[in-house]
Amino acid sequence: TPDLSKPTDTLPSVEYGGAAISPSLPPSTTVASPPPIKVGKPQSPSLSWTTVLDAKTTGKGLAVSMGWSQEADGPQLHTRFQLETSATGTAKVVTMQINVNLFGLGISQAFPETTLKAGDAPVVISLAVGANNQRKPVKDLQVALKVEPIGVLFFVAPPIPMHLVLQPATGCDPTKYAAEFESASVGWQLPADVPPIPTSNGRLSGNALRLLSLNLVHSTSAGSVSI
Repeated sequence: TPDLSKPTDTLPSVEYGGAAISPSLPPSTTVASPPPIKVGKPQSPSLSWTTVLDAKTTGKGLAVSMGWSQEADGPQLHTRFQLETSATGTAKVVTMQINVNLFGLGISQAFPETTLKAGDAPVVISLAVGANNQRKPVKDLQVALKVEPIGVLFFVAPPIPMHLVLQPATGCDPTKYAAEFESASVGWQLPADVPPIPTSNGRLSGNALRLLSLNLVHSTSAGSVSI
């Protein structure tokens, strides 16, 4: 059984167009979107799909495409599955994970097991993505997909647009949050004999916090900052 946490042990990387990918993976291509069966949240009609597994080659009968969007609670990764051919007529998508990467991105929802039938319309699964993964200096988002009875498939997801990584979530009203924050009472504080720990304003900037999956929605600090 392949180790999902070590896909590079199975698929050694090579340079293709400046990005490290598996030698067995074709370059990603953007294709038109047929009407899918939607699972999870509705997707934007302008969502761009990128083919990551071709049914005739690396997908072994399973076609997989992906696309990114920004939702109220953060980035969403949409995955479209279509079983074109199968010796058994069906296949079950058991689980999917994003392996360690530069941004620490990982799927932050439980993956719903999904049964596919050969020749049926595509099925789309939309999942929230957050900074809940380990970090490693790997630019590509390598994905491991377990499908029965096909096995474990490895591929590279389309790059996440940088504005989705740095953009704060859109579902929080800054004014309302500030009012609730100011009305909150202190539940605990550092003992008086513990000195403050100085830090820099740069580490608490909106972009820096966004990389940690935190959204800066209100700040009254000026000058140096201590925590």
